[in-house]
Amino acid sequence: MSSPTHHTGLVKWYNIKAGYGFIHDQQTGDDVFVHAAGLTRSLKENPPREGEELLLNIRESNKGPEARNVARTLEPSLPPQRAPPKTYEGRCRMMTKITLTA
Repeated sequence: MSSPTHHTGLVKWYNIKAGYGFIHDQQTGDDVFVHAAGLTRSLKENPPREGEELLLNIRESNKGPEARNVARTLEPSLPPQRAPPKTYEGRCRMMTKITLTA
């Protein structure tokens, strides 16, 4: 096995149930095997889709090239933050009822 090299590739297909698929390496033109174990946490939680561009390291295994440390080129943007809760400080006054008895 050789040391990993950094590449960019497009997902050819990925089977979520089986946990593997292939990525087309844009530098070499080769199709590279990818197993779920080689995906980053965000890709495990939201699996890659066909045609999606990914960053990957490629290691030569005894079965051929294998993708490792596979990540999205751009992580999805964070969901919009919620507006802070409304406060009514200074807008309301506490009313006190005073009853006088004689």
